[in-house]
Amino acid sequence: MTGINLGLDATFEFAVAFESQSMEEVIVTATAIDSAEVAIGPSSSFTYDDLQNTPSFNRDLRDIIKLDPRIYIDEGFVDAIQCIGANPRFNSLTIDGVR
Repeated sequence: MTGINLGLDATFEFAVAFESQSMEEVIVTATAIDSAEVAIGPSSSFTYDDLQNTPSFNRDLRDIIKLDPRIYIDEGFVDAIQCIGANPRFNSLTIDGVR
């Protein structure tokens, strides 16, 4: 079976029928696809473990992203997210590539 592409945390089920009952091993192979860096400038990535193990009040994303020392949450400007001192209008926040 070829051509199966799965995203993060995705599963794929399929039925297999073997011709012989005396099979000793089954070998499954896979390769990672080449990924392109889409962020221009500074960026951060947080793993599933980061998201699960970081204390957060009300499941607020700001609690996670402020782990990056380049991030400042400006509470005086409606909790605006500043990256390296830039105006919040110039920042882009994506989750799994979606704005």
